Amino acid sequence: MRATLAFAFAALLPNWAWGHGGQPRVVRLSFPPQLEGGYWAITDVQGLYAADADGFQWLCDDAVARNAVFQAVVLVADDTRHWLVATESGLFRTDDGGCNFTPCTGPVANQVPVGLWQNPEDRAEVLTSTQSPGDGNDLYRTEDGGLTWTPAGLSANGIAHDVLRSPARADRVYVVDTHSARRSDDGGRTFVDIALGPPALDVMPLEFRLLAGHPTHADEVWAIVRRFPETTVVRSQDAGETWVPLLTLADPPSGFAFDRDARRVLLTTEFDGTRRSEDGGDTWTPVPEVVPMLGCLTLQPGTNRLWGCSNVTFTGPWVIGHSDDFGATWTPALSSYTEVHRPWACDAQSATATACAGLCSGLPPGTPCAGPDAGVVPVVDAGQPVDDAGPPVSTPDAVVPERSPDAAVTPPIAAKKANAGACAALPGSSSSPALWPLWVGCLCAARRRSRK
Repeated sequence: MRATLAFAFAALLPNWAWGHGGQPRVVRLSFPPQLEGGYWAITDVQGLYAADADGFQWLCDDAVARNAVFQAVVLVADDTRHWLVATESGLFRTDDGGCNFTPCTGPVANQVPVGLWQNPEDRAEVLTSTQSPGDGNDLYRTEDGGLTWTPAGLSANGIAHDVLRSPARADRVYVVDTHSARRSDDGGRTFVDIALGPPALDVMPLEFRLLAGHPTHADEVWAIVRRFPETTVVRSQDAGETWVPLLTLADPPSGFAFDRDARRVLLTTEFDGTRRSEDGGDTWTPVPEVVPMLGCLTLQPGTNRLWGCSNVTFTGPWVIGHSDDFGATWTPALSSYTEVHRPWACDAQSATATACAGLCSGLPPGTPCAGPDAGVVPVVDAGQPVDDAGPPVSTPDAVVPERSPDAAVTPPIAAKKANAGACAALPGSSSSPALWPLWVGCLCAARRRSRK
């Protein structure tokens, strides 16, 4: 009931749908070592935000392909110039730090990727899987940073919709496809079948989703069985041969993270609250929800600093934040997208400068972009001690003010081209009742897209 009411409330808020189908939501945080303490935030509809000591800069998704929709970005060399980018428009590579992009060729050409999974011990080795309509989908591997790709030969089993590389053993890869679950112990070259959850649950492949691998125990892997109205969290301690149910939730997890010692575990959901384990996941205790709809939990490598994003785009206390007490209190690193005015640093003749010209993250539609240094609000550097970052913005007793359905909502913050999406032209108030059915339909479509 709580999830249903929350979604209904969100659907009634005005001014929500703009541009590519809604205000941005951060869906993934990453800390490539080449960024030297900086980090990347991938959004569902507005491309890439990169944090460094000077604040944030923004790379619009149109720089790669029109309305590309980023899914994953990885650096494939020891510098910051060579990347692979997975988007809903295909796989792309840049060799100049994001100023120009070229489509990947070979068997992945014209394919729709699911994501990117990099070998942390060899940056040029990356896995991707595809979900293109029709035949030809497979798991693909590159060992040269995306220049060439080799299929794993799983196409007979349908789309490989879920991939997980063990953080404790880089050559161990789990794959769930349309018909089965498999494990590779050689980096995705060969596979063996594993169980699809506990037998008593009689799990279908499309219900089975990989969640996380244990940071130090290579044989431990976590997954969920996603059904309506409940989701079951399961764990295997023998590399997927057997599974044990540990937790039942009313909503799928939006975040899951171990601390540095792998004893404490934090699990968040969008509508079913937060749970904590102090014994590596054996037992769980509900804890007060400090940040509403907290997600994309990521432990900063080499530290005990936990990062996350607030998925309440219309009332959230901040966009990106970090915690030094494993989720008890949080400090904002990016309070609002309106703080970001710095475009990606490229020559004026580059494809990125051309595609993103006139588009400013943080400004209402139609607002012209200022210079590269205009309006930049410094943010906390990823490596800065918490003592210098300001007081936490929330505590277990903090109360987030409620917003009535009639309350005004901050205007959307991502300026897109005038024809960027049909929802952009729809009014944002109840003064146009004739268009409400179409407007609500756009909202529902945007939400389904962002939760894929």
